[in-house]
Amino acid sequence: MFRKHRIGLALGGGAARGLAHIGVLEVFRENSIPVDVIAGTSMGAIIGAMYAADPDLNKLKNRLYGYLDSDAFRRARFDFLREEDKEEGEGIFYKFSYILQKSIFYTLSITKKSLMSEDTLMENITYLLDDINIEDTAIPFAVTTVDLDTGEEYIIKAGPLRTAVAASCALPGIIPPVVFGERKLFDGGWINAVPVEQALGCGADIVVGVEVSSGISEFKDPVNALDMVFRADTITRNALAKEKMKSADFVIKPDLGHIHWADFTSIDKCIQKGRSETMRCINEIKNVIKWKRAKLFFRGVW
Repeated sequence: MFRKHRIGLALGGGAARGLAHIGVLEVFRENSIPVDVIAGTSMGAIIGAMYAADPDLNKLKNRLYGYLDSDAFRRARFDFLREEDKEEGEGIFYKFSYILQKSIFYTLSITKKSLMSEDTLMENITYLLDDINIEDTAIPFAVTTVDLDTGEEYIIKAGPLRTAVAASCALPGIIPPVVFGERKLFDGGWINAVPVEQALGCGADIVVGVEVSSGISEFKDPVNALDMVFRADTITRNALAKEKMKSADFVIKPDLGHIHWADFTSIDKCIQKGRSETMRCINEIKNVIKWKRAKLFFRGVW
């Protein structure tokens, strides 16, 4: 008797752009394509963990919308990281106050090891995820991180879900490394933007990768130093991602380059971009899955 061939999703990191993963999941559900395994890094770890814990997209979206309207999100201060100019009609005193706050924010980036405390990070993660262990999720799930001391990729398949996801979201310089056991871990996307191999390692036979990073596009004048850091990071990740994704059976790449990495207010645009790109190539995805299943079947026979 032949076992069912499992389909895995490898959800990449891309900060706010990672909200496009929701659109991908919606189209998979609408087309009756099962998701049997999920591996995620950074924002892909957040969306992946939420869905793996409870595969109800309406609940997932309601929880996210609630979070983006919460005090916890406002305290995270992502608004200062956005490439956005204030409206002309807001008044000189408002603008002066905004510039002063922004100056203080960037001063902190030079004088402190991170801009957000671990407590603030965990407050945000707690808003999004229930207090369960990874091994108790409804869908098998793995989180990609990097060990700060060894520089090696570290895959988490068991233990506290919140802590594991927090580690995968610990962006160096912005969020401090997260202690997991005896390790200090940070954002796995720095060396593995789309965790295809990790989905295979969790038992997937067929893996669809979802890359939501901006790719290499025209570089406009940077607004701040962080934009320069992220440009360098984008170049590195783009090269690494191409190599890592060779193991994927198919890669979905929504066009998200115009959306700033910290613009979480663009959630609806991101979801729609994920939906439209997945719908555009849904027949090709189905054919790839059908072909791979046939290949695996005959391999088992012979």
